[in-house]
Formats: sequence, structure tokens, C-alpha cells
Amino acid sequence: MTLLLKQSPSASDPADLLPARLLPGEIPHPNPDQPPTAQPHAHQSPLSLPPPLIPSLSFPLKHVSLPNTARASAPPQPHTVVGTLALTSVPPSALASYLSDPSTLILDIRPHAAHASARICHALSLSVPSTLLKRPLFSLSKLTQVLPSAAARARFAAWPSTTRILVYDADSAIIPDNSNIAGLLRKFRAEGFSGELGWVCGGFQAVWKEARDSRPQNSPVPRKTTWKDRFSR
Repeated sequence: MTLLLKQSPSASDPADLLPARLLPGEIPHPNPDQPPTAQPHAHQSPLSLPPPLIPSLSFPLKHVSLPNTARASAPPQPHTVVGTLALTSVPPSALASYLSDPSTLILDIRPHAAHASARICHALSLSVPSTLLKRPLFSLSKLTQVLPSAAARARFAAWPSTTRILVYDADSAIIPDNSNIAGLLRKFRAEGFSGELGWVCGGFQAVWKEARDSRPQNSPVPRKTTWKDRFSR
């Protein structure tokens, strides 16, 4: 800031006509013969400055949005959505609650020889060709007729009285839309079942490794599923 001072009548030096500059903290004085005095810092500055552009930190916490990294640490939901079908993903460690519930129907869709060798307790063998499991027009009543024994047919036909249906295969870790498990569970939902539909994560191989109490005693080690088992049904 530059102020032009008027020439004093007693001034004879031409330097008196030079412009005077104000230092920070100084105020102009009407008498040019008196040196400027420094303004104490406690007084208000003669310059009017805009307020600093610093956002206020007094906002309510309820308006704070968590970053994506914090949201990603939330535990995943125990559900699998296959198309429009919502399925419960059951890890082997959670099988105990299903085995203790008499209203749960557990279905084993592996080959019958694998079921006879080792299986989950109370599981019913449903060894039918995969094309029938995926075919929407092949109803549950037709699946019942494919079962080999009268006892198995009676257990399977009682599915409307159950509250939960749990299906497992050999080693599926994910359930694609065209999988055997999704095709079978979709039939139950299409025919009016309103209970819980679930599948065992990792199949029987995961049960054998992580939850051996869920299988019958003295069960032999299950053999791994080969390409022949997958495509010969």
C-alpha cells in the first residue's frame, strides 16, 4: 500500500516528496514529521482480508462417508444369488445346525457309488443325469420316479413338509447359473417351496477336510471326482 504525503511548509529537502511505504503492522499518521508507530499485534489490522478458506471441522459425524476400503472390510453375506434365485452358502463348519434339524432335507447329487462310499449324515442320494437336473420341464415328481428304492422315493416326495433343503456335490466352490445344484434348487422354488434353499461350499471334499463329524463313522476316504464322473451322468 502506497500513500503520497503532502509537502510540509517547513520541508526543504526534495526527498520529502518521495512516497512513503507502510510496513506490516503500521498505520498512517497525519503528521509527516512524526515517524510511524508500529501497531501492536493485539489491535485489529487496518487491512480487511477475506476469511481463510478452511473448511469447518465441526460437522456431525453422521454425515461422514466411509471410504471404499473400510466398506470392503465388512464380512460377506452368507448368500449366493444365481440369476433370480437366492441360495444360502453353507460352509462345512455350519453343518451341525442343519444335521440337528429334522425338517431339513439333505440331497447328495454325486454318483451313487460315491454316496455309498462316504456321505454327509442323513443325506439322500439323488444320482440322476445332469441333463435332467438342469431341464426346467423335468418336474420333481418325475425326479421321484427315478430314485431306485421306495424308501428314497418316499423321503424325496416329502419335500413340501420340510423347512430347509440343502444340496451338495463333490467339490463345487461356486454355483454358476447352469450348474446342477442351481438347476435342482430352481425346481423346488418353481414348484412353490418357500423355505430356505442352500448348498455346501466346497462340496463333500470340503466336508471331509473341515467337518468330519458331519459324516458317518468309519467312512472310507472319498476319491476325487474325475472327468468321467462329471460327464457320464
